[in-house]
Amino acid sequence: MEDSSSGRSEIGARLLIRQRALQKIDGTKFGWYHLRAILVAGSGFFTDAYDIFSINLGNFSYGSDLTF
Repeated sequence: MEDSSSGRSEIGARLLIRQRALQKIDGTKFGWYHLRAILVAGSGFFTDAYDIFSINLGNFSYGSDLTF
């Protein structure tokens, strides 16, 4: 069975690593990479929303043409 103090120290080490990584991210300046990521995410969101809209419109059109 594992000692509980070693488990706590492992969690503390992981939290420290995570905290240092977040501090490094917070310290970076806004640059071209950030703008590019925003544009790619925005265009993906737009195309996904347009795809859902056009599929629903197409389904409605096909459904209204079929009469049984």
